[in-house]
Amino acid sequence: MLALAFLAAPAFVADRAPSEWVANAERAWAQLSAVYLAEAGVPPRPPAPEIRLRIVALKGRHAARSTPGIVQLREGLEPQRLEAVLRHELAHQLLFGSCPEASDDRLFHEAFALTASDELTAWSEPYLSRDRALQILETTEDLDRSDSRRAITRLVLHRLRPGARFSEPLSARIRRCRDGSRWRESMNAKELAGDGFASDSTLVISRHTGEILSSEGPADVPIPFGSTLKPFVLTATSARVSILASGPEWDSCGRHGDPFVGRMDAETALVRSCNGWFLALGRQRRGLDFGPLEPILGGLGLGGSETEASARRTRRRPEEVIGLVPSLTLSPLSLARAYRVLAESHPEILSVLRRVPSEGTLAGLPESAKLSEWAVKTGTVRGVSGEPELGLIVAVDSDLVIVLVRSGRAPRSFASEVFEVRRKLAGSAHEAARVQVLGLVPETSIDVGCGGFGVKLGGPLARFDGWMSFSKISPGESVLCVNGPLMARAKDVPERPYVGILTLSPPPERTRASAEGPKARRARRGSSLLLRTTRLAYVAGVVLAEADELTGWRRELFARVVAHNLEYSPHAGRPVCDTTHCQVFLGTRTGRSEERRALESTRLPWNRWLPFSKGGKEPWSVVRTTAQLELALGSNVSWIELGARPSWVRTVVSGSEIHDEPVEVSCEVLRSALKLPSCPDSVEWSERGATFEGRGEGHGLGLDVRELSSADEDVDGLLRRAFGQR
Repeated sequence: MLALAFLAAPAFVADRAPSEWVANAERAWAQLSAVYLAEAGVPPRPPAPEIRLRIVALKGRHAARSTPGIVQLREGLEPQRLEAVLRHELAHQLLFGSCPEASDDRLFHEAFALTASDELTAWSEPYLSRDRALQILETTEDLDRSDSRRAITRLVLHRLRPGARFSEPLSARIRRCRDGSRWRESMNAKELAGDGFASDSTLVISRHTGEILSSEGPADVPIPFGSTLKPFVLTATSARVSILASGPEWDSCGRHGDPFVGRMDAETALVRSCNGWFLALGRQRRGLDFGPLEPILGGLGLGGSETEASARRTRRRPEEVIGLVPSLTLSPLSLARAYRVLAESHPEILSVLRRVPSEGTLAGLPESAKLSEWAVKTGTVRGVSGEPELGLIVAVDSDLVIVLVRSGRAPRSFASEVFEVRRKLAGSAHEAARVQVLGLVPETSIDVGCGGFGVKLGGPLARFDGWMSFSKISPGESVLCVNGPLMARAKDVPERPYVGILTLSPPPERTRASAEGPKARRARRGSSLLLRTTRLAYVAGVVLAEADELTGWRRELFARVVAHNLEYSPHAGRPVCDTTHCQVFLGTRTGRSEERRALESTRLPWNRWLPFSKGGKEPWSVVRTTAQLELALGSNVSWIELGARPSWVRTVVSGSEIHDEPVEVSCEVLRSALKLPSCPDSVEWSERGATFEGRGEGHGLGLDVRELSSADEDVDGLLRRAFGQR
């Protein structure tokens, strides 16, 4: 570890300082680097190749000043004092290099330097109350004063767990340094104290894709989660079927906080968020766990005083699991992602949570009836006085997962904000779109992977990292990526983004005889892989694949057609496919403004599929040899007749008899089988085969994309003509 830390060491230059201070600085840097490496898991970066040490006559009473690459130490300091000040300033230098995003975050810098340079003991006396420490830091700008450093030390020690080097709020910020996360807000005193950890936050992710749709406030900062993880306890079957008798501590488990007497089942306990019931369950089971979702929460960063112990045993202290003590933390983003997995893996738990507004912690509010459309869980983190320090609401509907975090407020006081957040995301863009994908690729050759880690659903829940063969998925099972995009690849298919949930659902076999080739038959049969994504991600993917050259109102109109066709799949009882039989779709994409406007527009008034093609009027001529004709259409092809329903004749020999067998198909089937640019207008026979001639590209039906690319802005007229109306 120390060897790695030394790799990033800068050169120290004694500039107006005794040369022996270079050795002191090198020793201090090595110690600080080891501390940072142990906490962050990566070596620190210096702010510059050289760090200059200067002893100068500083103005004022400050012992030192630092800017990236320069340390100024006050002239006349005692050697022992000078060594401590140097170590403190080098901690600032280390943070300048390793976390440049936090260069202006003075409180984080000072708290880090005091902790990393082993100064907490020196500044812990005389005793300072937490409230007084908060008051000092909220009213002063000078963090180098002795009372400021005592206040910082008091708040760091308030959240410092036994055996830990850094307090949890500092650890969370260091992790953000390591990950290169945006520094949206500077640390404040309440965050350092662990009281709410940060300011209010509002987060919305898509239930279908996991994408962040809206984020306000520090959504990636770990915070105490209150009661919001109680539903995960009940994912274990043995916990879900438990019925327990009330005890003396069940004084807030009745309706609207009245004492509860009698026996209570698990669902009622969850709806009322009854701490007493869960504590009793924990005593009975000698601890609590999060059932099959335990590894999911661990992968999302669930941490606390028992992080190492939980690796050795499954169950934790009940009061930690249900949030009575804030020793376990989870960021709002991780909480939202966990609820997305819960919603997909345990819909029965979501059904229970829909009772919370009518029977549980949000009952009796003016908005309770309307909230019953949501699966809701509340959480409250209380201080020593019992007042709420942090309120949380998680709300899940068919499309979204919303997490609201409010400092100093109980959930009942801001429940109505769920509707305001949902209103801002109204429209069809975030609704579900279902599509059959990769139908021309054998399922056994397909691999799926995640940017983070994934979960297999539908059977025993299993976490996976990296890539996994879809051959390991059984019919009815699904794959979901928890904290990154879902990708798919195959032998002849490069990686494609399929942001959403993939399910193995084989289509019924087609029994009707057909003259189509194997590839065309597979396209019309459909795929065994169903993707559930958002309408926006799907529409944007089709527009990119089919008509990316379009811009402005033309692109918007085409996107409206793509969205319209989602409702009228050519596959009876199955979603649209991703081939030319439906609409070409080579993976999800982030929607442009045109696609977003299209999904905000009124839906098209026609109730049928609208085909489209590249179109155009450019003439083409294609020769197909006799061998190619027989490979596509069957042996002994002797004639092809074009028209509304093209046909061809095959000469069939049966014993001593020879007869002609006509085959009639649609023009699109003929075009597809022979791989022609469009439906041909004419065919000429010769000794080497047949020459086909035609104009444009595609089947020529419905909307002509090339015509659209140069058309005047007459949206209604274009649509009427495309639908065959005048």
